Amino acid sequence: MNKSFYYGTPAQKPYALYIHGLGSSAASGTKSSLARSLDAYEWLSPEITHNPFESSDILNEWVAAFQPALIAGTSMGGLLAMYVNSPNAIKVAVNPCIEIERVLRKIGYGKHPYLQPRENGETEYTIDEPMIRQFITFRETHTPIP
Repeated sequence: MNKSFYYGTPAQKPYALYIHGLGSSAASGTKSSLARSLDAYEWLSPEITHNPFESSDILNEWVAAFQPALIAGTSMGGLLAMYVNSPNAIKVAVNPCIEIERVLRKIGYGKHPYLQPRENGETEYTIDEPMIRQFITFRETHTPIP
């Protein structure tokens, strides 16, 4: 499991999981804002990748380990939140990128900078047709979990 980023004191509050978008990271300012605004929760944020299959595995691993009461995601994170196997958590998908392939093609092929520092030190990601196909295949082979 990659590093966790959280605010508060462990085990004193129920856990909440924030899932960042494609160009962001676990150090997202949105997660920090949520932690300040909804401080009844212990906020966790795993670093996910641009591969939906890998990201889904990471998220389900974190959910199994922490059993969050709340899962919130924005953009790509909102899309992935819909597929996390956590039937007891409240899920909030903010501006979920449901047809992500359309958005990625609109952003454009090529290299793009991450908006936040990444744990692995990467500074950019690449949008290409294989990446887009991964998201299409993911949606075709997975069912959202309420």
